[in-house]
Amino acid sequence: MSANLSFQFQYSKTSRGKCKSCGDVISQGEIKVGRETKSRFHDGIEVQWNHLECIENKYNFKSTPLSTMKGWEKLRWEDILHIKTIVEDDVQIATEKIEKIKKINERFWKAKDKLSEVQPKLLRELLSENGIVYGEKIDNEILYDAAADMLEFGVMEECPQCHEKKLENHIINIVCRGNMTEFVKCDFKTTDIDSIKRYKANISEKVSGLDKKKILSSWDFPDDYPTESFCGSNTNGNIKEENNLETDNESESEVPPKKELYGMYILVKGTPKNLGSSIAEWQKLIIDYGGNVVKNVADATVCLSNEDMKNGKATGIRDAKETLTCLTLEWIDELTDRKGEFMKLRSKEGAEKFLCEGCEWKTEIVKKKYHAKEGIIKETFKPTADSEIMRYSPNNTLGNGTEIYVEDDPVCGWTAYNVVLSKTDLDTGANSVYRMQIVKKGANSVYRMQIVKKGKQYQMMFEWGRIGGTLHNTFRNGSLSNILSEWIKKFKECTGNEWENRLQFKKVGGKYFMQALDTGKDETERKKLINEETKKKMEEKRQQLKEKAKENYLDPRVSDLIKMIFDTDMMKNTLQNAGLNLSNMPLGKIKIEQMKEAMRVLSKLSDILSKDSEMTEKQKEVQIKDLTAKYYTFVPHVINGNIIPMIDNDEKINKELKLVETMCDVGEAMKLIEEDEGMDLDEMTQIYSHYKSLNTKITALDKDSERYKLLEEYFTNNQETNSWRKTTKLVDIFEIEREGERARYQPHADDPNRQLLYHGSRLTNFVGILSTGLRIAPPEAPCNGYRYGKGLYFANCASKSVSYCTYNGENRGCILFCEVALGKQWETPKDKYMEKPQPGTDSTYALGMVEPDPKDTITLEDGVKVAKGKIISTELKTWNSHSELVVYDVARVNIRYLAIFQL
Repeated sequence: MSANLSFQFQYSKTSRGKCKSCGDVISQGEIKVGRETKSRFHDGIEVQWNHLECIENKYNFKSTPLSTMKGWEKLRWEDILHIKTIVEDDVQIATEKIEKIKKINERFWKAKDKLSEVQPKLLRELLSENGIVYGEKIDNEILYDAAADMLEFGVMEECPQCHEKKLENHIINIVCRGNMTEFVKCDFKTTDIDSIKRYKANISEKVSGLDKKKILSSWDFPDDYPTESFCGSNTNGNIKEENNLETDNESESEVPPKKELYGMYILVKGTPKNLGSSIAEWQKLIIDYGGNVVKNVADATVCLSNEDMKNGKATGIRDAKETLTCLTLEWIDELTDRKGEFMKLRSKEGAEKFLCEGCEWKTEIVKKKYHAKEGIIKETFKPTADSEIMRYSPNNTLGNGTEIYVEDDPVCGWTAYNVVLSKTDLDTGANSVYRMQIVKKGANSVYRMQIVKKGKQYQMMFEWGRIGGTLHNTFRNGSLSNILSEWIKKFKECTGNEWENRLQFKKVGGKYFMQALDTGKDETERKKLINEETKKKMEEKRQQLKEKAKENYLDPRVSDLIKMIFDTDMMKNTLQNAGLNLSNMPLGKIKIEQMKEAMRVLSKLSDILSKDSEMTEKQKEVQIKDLTAKYYTFVPHVINGNIIPMIDNDEKINKELKLVETMCDVGEAMKLIEEDEGMDLDEMTQIYSHYKSLNTKITALDKDSERYKLLEEYFTNNQETNSWRKTTKLVDIFEIEREGERARYQPHADDPNRQLLYHGSRLTNFVGILSTGLRIAPPEAPCNGYRYGKGLYFANCASKSVSYCTYNGENRGCILFCEVALGKQWETPKDKYMEKPQPGTDSTYALGMVEPDPKDTITLEDGVKVAKGKIISTELKTWNSHSELVVYDVARVNIRYLAIFQL
């Protein structure tokens, strides 16, 4: 099996399941063994359950190390001993500890058997009251395990490594299910179970009152049970859990309209006759006013009813009366009408007078107080119909005429119910995407998780799968209130964030990250600026461009160059080949600021990997995982296979840095391309417009001229061939005059050490190079890959610079011939990082093993040296295969020529 796939052990809960191997029923209480396999339907695993005797001779079961298997530690002691005789037992228990662990196991199972008649929802509430919080979809078996451990041995302290209250007792050891960071799981584990302090558990009146068999209220704690109560934080790591009743004394902010029932979990009891409407109608009203509908007493904070509670005999009515605050319908009418001091109706002070007859005030009715969010800016812009966020999935089942559901929320403003969530898990190899949409029928626009409508019916759609792979989907139909209620639950389940806090979203460890979807706001703002006068100017510009394109007819060779470097298909192919997921980040969505953030992450990774880092190996491991996952959220990748590559060495950092730099250049190129959008230009005018946007005069050299022949000779001689390096030939050469560059270079124009040198770069970068010039790496970029510091690198061997180039579909690339004022050079055979030249020098000369033969160097009429000799050995002992020449000031560079070469 693969590194992350193994086997699981459980006791069968029923006699309904069948063995995957023999097809016979697995009886209740019998050991079953689950074989983990990669899911065919989602980015996760599937478990195929078998009889133990049916699987023990299959799938390398016997040779699988016990330490990689799951769940065996919590089997009964005799079954653990049996399992250890079948598989490769690499878990050795010290002889002196065996009896102690056996006793712990027996006590654990005695407590778990005793709890078997307590409902799981009560155990969830009991655990929650003691700060042990589990997600809604957790297996009930885990709740029974946690409750048995807590009631038999005490509540465990916070994890000493991640400081979350998520330790679990696995009998032979204690492990943590928390998170070290937003992206990295905690891997704390200890076999010294006595090192974890325990505290006394609290069983509330509410929980014991709902326990009909009185198992919890009469629980007999052992003599060695802790007596000290836990006083630490009651949190789930980064985000406060809301499973416990609100205990802070801070007064509430006034709830906004349609949020009057915020933070309440309301149980509706009664008949339609006494309620005046159906229970479903009252539940819809509760949801419409921000409340939460629950279906059982254990989950409720308040009961809404007009029944005679005093004489009510029905079990549900009796339970509600005994454990909950029960209020009449008049209370909810008064509160939702917002009359007078309506906020008092959210507390005992105002609501007590609405108690049902025969009832007492039992519970605080508000589970979570409302506090106005600071820093939230209400969105006043309604998403446009053609924006990214309004694109609904074609897989919805409502047919044509559907649209994404949008509402004007009183707090958050315009909200489209369409979200895309992503998660990169370096421990499991999951690289998942999850989409949710709510869609409605009745228009030609859209809403993803998505909500659609047809008449009065709405549909919520979920899509999920591996990033870059086929997505699977499922749908939910129903009333808007029910759909919205499920949406809120699903969003919290996936992200760990409340939907109401979406504008202040925070990544939670082990959960999904919410991606930003374009609402069309920027484009709309841009169009607003295009008034009639602007449109007139755009039309005038279009006509001027057409006229100038005719008057200043571009040389076809120049036109071909422009088409070559502005080719968006070439840009897409380059980025895709580098691993970028263009579905999640199309060319037009590349943001320079986001790329700078990605560079900062790479820079942090570089710092951690440096020899000067003072971190421990464990700290390094956690930080590398965290930053790698964070980087993938900025730069989405298509990950092939089950293993997500860690960015854990300099080579990988350099590779990703090149991708980010390319994305920056593509982003700059797309800005120039988008300037012509909406002007409906023909091809000739379009090419001319692109040419003008470069602010560079490009002249095709006469192929019969002396200069062309000289450069061709220079390029041909300055190449070496071997088993892995092919000879390239020049196809065309252009003279380059960048606007303002010569003037910037002028202070160095008389430098006696000026040389014509090569600079190779990816084809995607040439729009940026010609429009803004050669640039030194920004401060955000890591220092990796710059052997002599952040500067501009040149070579006197063509083959060296060609190795940095990329090509189009015709195997053609571009290379620059630059006049570089090197001044006084600092010569070195070894690497040395620097941010500026060495004292008393102007540039760095990294000596190579090969160079052009110096006896063939010539000097042009303007004093520039051209080393056009053939490549020879320098016979130097150096770290460099070829010489590299580095300057640290862009003003020392003047781009003279650009050549197209063919592989």
